[in-house]
Amino acid sequence: MKFVKSLFLTGLMALLFCSAAYAQDYIFRYRDGLVMPMSLEMEQNHLSGAIYLSDDEEELRRLYEAGVIEYYGPDATVELMDVADDLGYERQRGYEYRLTNAIGVVNNGIYNGSGVKVGIIDTGIVNGHPDINYSKIVGRRDVTAKENDPKANVNDVTDYQGHGTMVAGMISAVTNNACGLSSLASGADLMVIKAFPGNSNTTAVSNLILGLDYAIRQGCDVINMSVGAKEDANNAAAIKSMKEIIDAAAAKGVIVVASAGNHDSSTNNRNDLTKDSPNMYPGAFNNVISVASVDSNGSYSSFSYHNSFVDVAACGGSVHVLDFKNLAPSGYKTDSGTSFSSPYMASVAALVKQIEPEADVNRFRSLLQATSQDMGAPGWDTFYGFGIVNVGKIMDTLLGRKITVSGISFDSESFTASATITNSGFDSYTVTDIWASSSDGFPQYNQKTAAVELAPRSVNTSQYTSLDTVTHMVWFKDSLEPLCPADRYEPDVQ
Repeated sequence: MKFVKSLFLTGLMALLFCSAAYAQDYIFRYRDGLVMPMSLEMEQNHLSGAIYLSDDEEELRRLYEAGVIEYYGPDATVELMDVADDLGYERQRGYEYRLTNAIGVVNNGIYNGSGVKVGIIDTGIVNGHPDINYSKIVGRRDVTAKENDPKANVNDVTDYQGHGTMVAGMISAVTNNACGLSSLASGADLMVIKAFPGNSNTTAVSNLILGLDYAIRQGCDVINMSVGAKEDANNAAAIKSMKEIIDAAAAKGVIVVASAGNHDSSTNNRNDLTKDSPNMYPGAFNNVISVASVDSNGSYSSFSYHNSFVDVAACGGSVHVLDFKNLAPSGYKTDSGTSFSSPYMASVAALVKQIEPEADVNRFRSLLQATSQDMGAPGWDTFYGFGIVNVGKIMDTLLGRKITVSGISFDSESFTASATITNSGFDSYTVTDIWASSSDGFPQYNQKTAAVELAPRSVNTSQYTSLDTVTHMVWFKDSLEPLCPADRYEPDVQ
């Protein structure tokens, strides 16, 4: 059958529908109410639900005209979206975890995605990496290998490209094992679904549909897809079919997370900040959390797509990922792309699912809206969505944690303020020391700010001044109570 040949060719860099040498595969959907295919002559492969694949365009046209199938169209091409005491933890701490307020979550030892099943639809996973807990891989499936092929092994998900291994490490690298990297969801179970053949960075939409169908049937709670395809006149049916199965996943409470998309230097894909980026699917579907990228300063990554479907931003520029070619304990490197901001968000979704198993995509989106650090234009915008994800605030929102201040003291002679600050949650706060000095009868206000990571723990803080201060106060950001009586000094400081 031509079908097997054409699927093999999907692994090549060239687009199938641009080649006249081989038959084109078509995705189609039978109308509701039909129990079985009406044409026994047409060879076809089942993808999911009422969605099938066939290369018999003539028969498909006849069935469409007869009202048997709802729609049909060419299959489309999808591409990958990449341009503790762990050895790499300090680097992650200074960027990814600092930026997303996740330091306390990584080190808490309680909330790590335990009991949550995360489906990774990608290029597979490398064998033998010391920073991957293979016992947590509860399922493997190569949807590019056909069950009726005696030479195929549908359970072999070996990663020959590297992308899937990097994505898996972002989600669940083993934490606190003195090697590699750390992660937010190191306790999650993984369903590794290989949807890209060989070492290719492109695949067919039909493979994604097969992967999604498998992930849903295996009970995945979260699905990550660091992939994307633009919609055009030729692949409308394929995109429509992908939307149908993602909607089915959302109806079951599955949180699907995907890359917003990447610009490159090509003429047709160069970033234009004056207009929206093209829609990239699956990220642009309503039932998918679309994740843009920011750099280590929290600034929008120049390669990241920006459009009306972006929900949130996360670290994606020069982030730390596992190196599938280096299996030493130091086997990690840096890479960039929304391919990595997406799995970081998937690990956050796993934390949410651990605490609130019934949370769905709408609940997750509302949490992001309420807690993300606003960036760019005030409120939601096309570059950052609701802002940069704030993991600590999400956790505290779900768990009802807060900071308390006790043991407050103030010595008016030495101008020393001190207090014990206890954080029973994960959101970090900044201590701000405000004091005033007098010069010729005019007060001069000074402000000193120091980050105090309270996530979760108690610390005692004392702020001193060496000047002859008139008054001295220590305040907290985020409208917490001042450490010293407000009537001593009421500075006009935002």
